[in-house]
Amino acid sequence: MENNESIPFIKSIGGRISLMFALLMITGIAAVAVISVLQSGNALTDASFNQLRAIREIKKGQVEGYFNERYADMNVLSNMLEAFKQRSFGELRTIQQARNNELEAFFSDNGGPGLTAHLPPHTVRI
Repeated sequence: MENNESIPFIKSIGGRISLMFALLMITGIAAVAVISVLQSGNALTDASFNQLRAIREIKKGQVEGYFNERYADMNVLSNMLEAFKQRSFGELRTIQQARNNELEAFFSDNGGPGLTAHLPPHTVRI
């Protein structure tokens, strides 16, 4: 047998129609496959970028929260320092006044003119 037996199938109208239909189906399936691959790639890329944006916003909130907490901590420490300073100065004034009173009493008890008589008039008392 010769190879001419397959040729009559292609030469017949039914064979040609079947061949054209098969080629159209293969072309359509290939086009749908290519479009699907491209769209799925774009969808995956968009989903990845959306996840990264969400993570960025979460991290941004965490960093801002951290610095807000540190700022509040600094304010608390600053207020504590101011209160400690005021208290310390108050205690120093009390101690200074007590020492001045003791010196006044010592000089006035020993027959002296008193401590304030020996101080210049422009001396500042705390």
